[in-house]
Amino acid sequence: MYILNIFIIGVTVGLASCDIDCFNKESNACGNEGSTDASSLLGNYCSTFPPYVSCLKRVADKCKIFQKEMKIWLDIATDACTDGTKLNKDLEANMKCISEAAEDAHCDFKEEDFKDVPADKLFCRIFAEMRHCLYRKIRSTCGRVAEESFYAIYEPMNRYMLRIC
Repeated sequence: MYILNIFIIGVTVGLASCDIDCFNKESNACGNEGSTDASSLLGNYCSTFPPYVSCLKRVADKCKIFQKEMKIWLDIATDACTDGTKLNKDLEANMKCISEAAEDAHCDFKEEDFKDVPADKLFCRIFAEMRHCLYRKIRSTCGRVAEESFYAIYEPMNRYMLRIC
């Protein structure tokens, strides 16, 4: 899960900042938000993502871009990390399986799979394929509830990423 967290943070900051000057300039500091010192996988997510997304939301509000996507993402991250919510309980029960399945997904793609994709769309296409691969692996390994829980926390970031694409 730690590797997935780092991937998401790096990709989000890098991709979001490609063409949008204000967001680029202001969001760079968000990579320093949160910490990874947690005793559980969900604790790791909760110590990393709500502070990170909260920072991105402040930047989105300031730059007047991606405001809706950031609000949705922050609301879901907050719900996931609020003790006793359905999402929190489902994630707590399934996070180990989700993390192991995500790390074992082997979402590798061959260069020829994307030979007809324009260079400027390549990352977005690979990202979309990775998303589907992760969902399939988590559902087949961990079941429907785990997939739905993962979808709940992962999809708001996907919507943001796909909007950039």
